Amino acid sequence: MSATNSEVAGQLNTAGSTDTPEARQYSRIRRWVSFVDTSLGITFLVVLLATGWTRDLRDLALRFAHEHYALALFFYVLLLTVISKVVSLPLDTYSFRLEHRFHLSNQHTPAWILDEVKGWAVGLVLATLLAELIYWIIRSAAIYWWLLAWLAFTALFVVFAQLAPVVLFPIFYKFVPLEDQELRNRLVKLSERAGTRVRGVYEWKLSEKSKKANAALTGLGNTR
Repeated sequence: MSATNSEVAGQLNTAGSTDTPEARQYSRIRRWVSFVDTSLGITFLVVLLATGWTRDLRDLALRFAHEHYALALFFYVLLLTVISKVVSLPLDTYSFRLEHRFHLSNQHTPAWILDEVKGWAVGLVLATLLAELIYWIIRSAAIYWWLLAWLAFTALFVVFAQLAPVVLFPIFYKFVPLEDQELRNRLVKLSERAGTRVRGVYEWKLSEKSKKANAALTGLGNTR
């Protein structure tokens, strides 16, 4: 008798589930997907540099922007992200189907497509801002640009870590106030004993997209 969808998902989510045939198969496929994804990204960058296509994209962006530097950089990043997304889309689609194959996803195709579009848009905005920043640093400090860039990116990492739970994550996930008052009070008291002031306790609706067992600690400082 074949296992039901819930039984398969349960086997993959239980502690020690790596001993089940389904979990071993899933883990093996995920490792290969990760390897192919990394290899594809490296190959994409090498091809861009080796063929000179990156210069062609730069020239095309300059024409679009009528030689306006800041706008040209935006178009350049836009072209790169569009091409990169087209290249990675087959593997992304396979990963989405893989989660459904092993009954680990609650997400329907339209919702997944919307998340892909939102992820691409967020990536475009962040990549453009970072590119503008690093080129501004290079123009302003040609000798020590690498040091200033490292300091700037370290500071930005801290800022993004603090803002992610309140700015980025709500773009993709739903957060609702925790209804279990007993659990909420216990969490607030635990935080107070740790010297942390709590402004609110929210439930992160990860289960709307995934059947996987999950737990997360995100944010930094006041948003942790």
